Amino acid sequence: MREAEPLSLPDSPSQPLSWEARAGTGKWSLCTCAAAANIAAWPWHCRRGDVRPGSVTSFDAFKREWRGGRVTGVDDRLLLSSSFGAAATAYAEHRPDYAQAAVRWALELVPGPRVLDLGAGTGKLSATLVALGADVVAVEPDPAMLGELRRALPAVRALPGSAETIPLPDASVDAVLAGNALHWFDMSVAGPEIARVLAPGGSLAGLWNVMDDRVDWVAGLERVSGSAAIGPRDTLSSWRAATAGMLVPSSGLVGFGSPEQVEFPHGQRRTADSLVATLATRAGMLVMADQDREATLGGIRDFLASRPETAQGEFTLPMLTGVLRVRRPEKIDQSLGPGC
Repeated sequence: MREAEPLSLPDSPSQPLSWEARAGTGKWSLCTCAAAANIAAWPWHCRRGDVRPGSVTSFDAFKREWRGGRVTGVDDRLLLSSSFGAAATAYAEHRPDYAQAAVRWALELVPGPRVLDLGAGTGKLSATLVALGADVVAVEPDPAMLGELRRALPAVRALPGSAETIPLPDASVDAVLAGNALHWFDMSVAGPEIARVLAPGGSLAGLWNVMDDRVDWVAGLERVSGSAAIGPRDTLSSWRAATAGMLVPSSGLVGFGSPEQVEFPHGQRRTADSLVATLATRAGMLVMADQDREATLGGIRDFLASRPETAQGEFTLPMLTGVLRVRRPEKIDQSLGPGC
């Protein structure tokens, strides 16, 4: 059975998709980045799947087909990680930056100032790195997110690419940091790539902004919001367990030291409306059916209106920046293989 030739995807999920009939099957084939040499070139992606002819004309329609089980072979992680481009402007406006103390700790003892912000999004972490005097290069796969980064930080070198295909030479950076992105990486591929570009003695760190659910109203917000808006990586009580296994040898990262996890106080000034807008940029919310998303956001609005801490005007969202860090030895054991 012959499959359709690979087709080009649009630069934005809002544009119409291209489809081609699969010969002799009566089905249609979605040709995506799985057929491309460099998946970082695609703004969103899934594995090749079958859909009903004529049923999909937009990204939202594709999501409906995916949720309904009518697209086969889809990697949920890839779909979720690729959902942000459609909300790039809102992401840039509403997502928080990172606590400077957390970034300083992530960079503690690195051999030089060259820092790769990997999965850089709209540049939230890059901005903090620049403020601390780092020599930053940002790598981001989504064109819309990369465009926001370039507008916000025109002096930062910003490149299309991904954790699995980093467009940098060997040993070219002293630290690799990932802000709210490490969980999207395929570490079986990204681990060796990160090791390749990271100089001996350098550090790899993932950072997550987590809500302080020791605060009563924040714990209530988590319950009302559901895991699509506030998941295990998003709260102080659970982020450590949710991320602990991401930088161990079995994840694909070989030849590094033992992982360390630390939190640093942080906060973000919000109103009820802007906090709802922030939660609406979470991947789980972006792939929801429109009706379900509006219902969830409506429940969050009602909760915030019911709490004295959040009902009127601005407030500080209690947060911390959590850091998961590993260091690469200054002397590399070549017996571990290439990139180690």
